[in-house]
Amino acid sequence: MFTPPAAPPGPDDPIPATTSPPAIGTTPPNGNKAHGEPAHDQARHDAADHEQAENAGPAPGNTAARQAADNGGDQPRPASPAHTGPSRPAGSDTAVPAWLAESHAPLAVSVFGPLRIYTPTTTGGRVEVTNRIPPTGRDLLGYLAVHPGGASLGQIADALWPHATGNTARRLVHPTLTKLRNRLRDLTTTATTETFIERTGDQYRLTPALIDTDHARFTTAITTATRLPATDPHRLTALHTASDLATGPGTGPLLDGNDTTWAAALRQITLHQTLDTLTLLADTLEPDNPTHALTVVTRMIDIDPYTENHYQHAMRLHAELGHHDPITRLLRTLEYRLAGLDTTPSTETTRLVNYLHRQLTTTHPNRKTS
Repeated sequence: MFTPPAAPPGPDDPIPATTSPPAIGTTPPNGNKAHGEPAHDQARHDAADHEQAENAGPAPGNTAARQAADNGGDQPRPASPAHTGPSRPAGSDTAVPAWLAESHAPLAVSVFGPLRIYTPTTTGGRVEVTNRIPPTGRDLLGYLAVHPGGASLGQIADALWPHATGNTARRLVHPTLTKLRNRLRDLTTTATTETFIERTGDQYRLTPALIDTDHARFTTAITTATRLPATDPHRLTALHTASDLATGPGTGPLLDGNDTTWAAALRQITLHQTLDTLTLLADTLEPDNPTHALTVVTRMIDIDPYTENHYQHAMRLHAELGHHDPITRLLRTLEYRLAGLDTTPSTETTRLVNYLHRQLTTTHPNRKTS
């Protein structure tokens, strides 16, 4: 699940005595980062320069460069810190995304959080092999993973080599595709003659039967939920599925650590899709299970801690459950977080708090307010 900023108190934590702004690790919703994303490796900003150097080939007499070219052309570009180190069993140092247990594809790609790539083990588990794919290949694989419908040669070139001039970027796509296909075949013990990246017309996409992704599952679940009537039980199942894929254990912001323009834009789009899904899930659960609905809304506050509507929703649910004190704590938490943005909760929020306390005093006269 997403990790909220460390400094601000939660709704069940003691109210801090200080009123100084919290040490906020995220930016406001209109910023370029979300959910406290760590600063990305500077190597990604120099990607185009490295790629053009690789395409040109090593200089005469440069033995190290020639060896790097023979190894796939990606060696001069340093790997992201998130992907260094040996292959490790899935979940050896982090929570394993639950959907991996349901996947039977030769390759599984997780994009909710840092890009992670998994292959099956002989014992039926999964081993992460992200660091065994060169950085350029990882960038291409991540891009295609969040574009399940496919992308054209020009779209891939513009995304991965935005600073390249003329047709340089387009000329880099084909050898990168070839290297990635070969590496994916090397990493799998099944379907070794298959094409993991297929082309239909001018569109390149990951072969669904060979590469399973959480993003594709997320998109399918949202589509299913929006097409089914509210009374269909499968709709609730689809909403739970989409919610768990985007915000469950072992997840994080989309392609966390990738600061490229295309990744940042998609991260914001996916954030809004996730929040819409959680809102729909909470609204569906509320009539029969307000406690579960409150858990969902609390998750929304964790991943989007500056939006007052989430706090208002949580306050109403607490009131429905007869809770006085958490309403006040939520208001204090919101005040604490917004102080870092030099603003305060809206009049609508403070009026809501006063109204809910009056209602609770009437319906639960033995409960004291904070």
